[in-house]
Amino acid sequence: MKTNQVFVNPKTPEEYESVASRNGARNMGWKHERIPYNYREMAFAKEWERENKKSLILGGSILTELHRGPRESLLSEGTLLCEPTNRERCIVATIIQWLGSNVGFAWLERVLNNCGYTIVQIPRDQWNEEARKNYAKYERRKPDW
Repeated sequence: MKTNQVFVNPKTPEEYESVASRNGARNMGWKHERIPYNYREMAFAKEWERENKKSLILGGSILTELHRGPRESLLSEGTLLCEPTNRERCIVATIIQWLGSNVGFAWLERVLNNCGYTIVQIPRDQWNEEARKNYAKYERRKPDW
């Protein structure tokens, strides 16, 4: 396993811990190397990474803010009950990325249907700039298998 590489498939628990620590520090999932082959996974993963940078409004990342106790007022921060570890960040990022996979997206669609919602794909000519960029990256990197 290369120590400077981020996108590694670990084969032992020790390698997993190393990858989880490194990827978790960046709010990246364990199967991050799959991203070039699925534009939805790419979109989910990139948005999670972006949302978990330090927030000017909340003060911390989403994952950190979810671990705060009750606030005494709107201006107080509340007590940070625990700081998520890099391993925990990697696990959560992996789940978020999974939601963009075919299986995860089908699960998400099923859950939303059970709540009375549906997912409708917007025609490509109406996609926003981010969707076009994600899909263009995917198109260029289609696997040859």
